[in-house]
Amino acid sequence: MRFVHWLSALALAFPLLAAACGDGANDAGAAPTASAEAAETEFGPPPTLKDNITGVRPEHGSTVRPDALRPANPNIPGGICFDVNFEGFDSGNLQWFRLAVDGEEHTTAITWFPRNENTEATGCYVPAEPLSAGVHQAAVSVQNPSNPSEPTRQYIEWRFEITS
Repeated sequence: MRFVHWLSALALAFPLLAAACGDGANDAGAAPTASAEAAETEFGPPPTLKDNITGVRPEHGSTVRPDALRPANPNIPGGICFDVNFEGFDSGNLQWFRLAVDGEEHTTAITWFPRNENTEATGCYVPAEPLSAGVHQAAVSVQNPSNPSEPTRQYIEWRFEITS
C-alpha cells in the first residue's frame, strides 16, 4: 500500500519538477526581467508571431502616449500596425486580414504599406479619436475572404497601454 501512495505522490510531483526545470531550449540561466514578468501578468501572454502575421505595433505590453498613434506623415506607417506576408494566398492578399481594436472591427480603415515586391506589407489603423488612457486590446485574424466558413488560419491579440 505504501508503494501505491509513493507512486501517486511521484506522479503528482513530476509535472511540477518538469515545469521547474524547463525544457532546456531557452534556459540560459537568466531570470526574466521584472518588466517582462509585469507585462505578461498585466497584459497576458505575448502573441505568437509566425506564419502570416510577423509583427505588431505598439508592442505587446508597451506603454505609449496617445500622440504616438498619430503619424506625422500619412505616407509612413503609424498607429496600430501589424506586419504580414502573403505566403499561401492565391488571390486577394489584403482582404485576408481583419483588425479589431477593443472589440470593434476596423478592417475597412486599414491603410496598407506594401514592400518586398508586394510579398509583404504593413497594415495600420489610426483611430479617428485618440484612445483613452488605459490598457487596450488589438487583434488580427487571417481568414479566407472567398470562403467565410473556412477555419481562421491565424489569430493573434495583444495589449498595450495608453498613458495620459
